[in-house]
Amino acid sequence: MPERWYFDWLTFWVLGGMTLWEGVRRVPAGAVLLRHVAGYTWHPAGGPFAAAGWRLASWLSPLVCHVMLAPGPGDGRVPPRRLARWTALLRVSGALAWIALVVGVPLLTASAGLGGFILAAGAAVGASVLTASLSGLALRRMAVPWKTALRDGAGILSPFAAPRAAEVVLERALEGVGLVDALRALLPPAAFAEWVRPLAYDQARGGDAHPGALLPAGEAAAILQLAPAGSVAGDVYCARCGRVYLPTATACRACDGVEMIRVAG
Repeated sequence: MPERWYFDWLTFWVLGGMTLWEGVRRVPAGAVLLRHVAGYTWHPAGGPFAAAGWRLASWLSPLVCHVMLAPGPGDGRVPPRRLARWTALLRVSGALAWIALVVGVPLLTASAGLGGFILAAGAAVGASVLTASLSGLALRRMAVPWKTALRDGAGILSPFAAPRAAEVVLERALEGVGLVDALRALLPPAAFAEWVRPLAYDQARGGDAHPGALLPAGEAAAILQLAPAGSVAGDVYCARCGRVYLPTATACRACDGVEMIRVAG
């Protein structure tokens, strides 16, 4: 063991940047990005995106988990019930891989030379193999075909990709699940109602519907009848987006021409 500990900050930033690069992806038009910070609930982070393009769709994985939901009505499947349990396990495993690579390599290499590098690199590879194995097992438990599970697991063998294991498994497990069904399963009820309200309003009035976001007529009407969370008697809110305003407001700044509704006492 070294008598003194040293840290190579340049290597830290280079390795951290390479793991960050793994989050750059091509996002399809109409996709919705969800974000989950450890200890909190899922919430929308972007979208529906108007046009396809390359974006930094994931960062600080696995502390911050992102899932990209592609537009589409789905094939009638529902999200697997074990999704949250596997996601939590993969985030812990991915965090071990990230720490071994981004922190362990610059710390042990600067402090113990070649021996320290071999130790840290071995730990990073070992954590990545563990994460890849858990990812393949999780996908199989969610009835994903063997070939697909093996291919996705192999993509996580790299220590730079292992921190995103939970995101890879989430998106694969939700593949084929309708956009609205996936959002309903991941988001808290209040956040889901806030996200889907403008779509329900446009749908109820015959406007352009978001791909794959058609709601049953009864559900759309029920969502529009709910007052936004946090509103109190006397407040007014936009009938389309649900944004709450002071009682003196007469128009929504975001939805031009949409009527305002006053919260009953």
